[in-house]
Amino acid sequence: MKKEDFDKLVHRLRTQNNRMTTNPIFLVQEKVNGEMAVDRTVSIHLTEAATDLWIAKNRHNHAELSIYVDSLFHCHEFSALINALKAGEITMTKES
Repeated sequence: MKKEDFDKLVHRLRTQNNRMTTNPIFLVQEKVNGEMAVDRTVSIHLTEAATDLWIAKNRHNHAELSIYVDSLFHCHEFSALINALKAGEITMTKES
């Protein structure tokens, strides 16, 4: 990841619409038909912008896609990482 992309990620985490939930996680789900129609998660993202970009690049490979937003509020490890990113406590030291 480039430093510029890392900085954009942190900015998005700080400023995005969290859909009225704490530390949202954006799941891209595909409608799977069988005896019962179910949604299968095909991709997971920290930001809505990354979710939209993934869908734009991959829509042609999937059936009907939708976005489901869940909360990482009760997942203390992910919440700690996201909060540390937003607070600037985690920084990028080397581009990959």
